[in-house]
Amino acid sequence: MKTSVEQAIDRQMRVWLTQLLDALGDFKEEDHEPLQHDFTVALERSIDQVRTGNVINLNEFRNSLADG
Repeated sequence: MKTSVEQAIDRQMRVWLTQLLDALGDFKEEDHEPLQHDFTVALERSIDQVRTGNVINLNEFRNSLADG
């Protein structure tokens, strides 16, 4: 079961991702520098992972960083 801190972080990340996608939806290439291809690919991959539920909880993430 998730802790309230993890739930709050998950909610905030969903809000942030929604805001990011909204901002990118308004992105006009003629007005700005085009996004780097690698960033676009990584962002699309991350969005697909979130949509399919392929996510990691905060403790697993911390452990993976500690394991190197």
